[in-house]
Amino acid sequence: MPRAVPSNLSCRDRPAIVVSMSCRLFENSGNILNANQFDDVETDSFFMPVVFNFPQSGSLTAIRKKFSVIADQFGLSWHQAHTRGVKLIGATADYVTADLDEGQIIEKDVERISHRNAPDDLVRKGRDTERHVLARAVAWHLDGRVLINGAKTVVSRD
Repeated sequence: MPRAVPSNLSCRDRPAIVVSMSCRLFENSGNILNANQFDDVETDSFFMPVVFNFPQSGSLTAIRKKFSVIADQFGLSWHQAHTRGVKLIGATADYVTADLDEGQIIEKDVERISHRNAPDDLVRKGRDTERHVLARAVAWHLDGRVLINGAKTVVSRD
């Protein structure tokens, strides 16, 4: 039975990242189960939370080594939440700046997870948390409830 491997890929945005990953997956009998691609044109950054499906044979280390050429080529960083036993999934909504994730924070939230959660649960919970955080941040911004004070924000939630 195939094994799902959740990962977050991030690097500088360049052509052919997704096609290179897809080809390497195909060559190794893998598949993309779930993926969202985000590009930030101001910071030239690429970010893709993705869940891969691999044949049960082979260790995660071996699978990762097969992708090391692509990771090196594009400067990808990998994070494997499920295999590391992550206990919290979080999301942050901040203002966009030239440096990714350096803007003033509007909203943050976390969702507790456990060893009982399957990789699909992590993807769903992460997606739901991101959606809720973004919706609250946009609503507060549009309602004029966010005041920028230097590198900080003051949010009036009442």
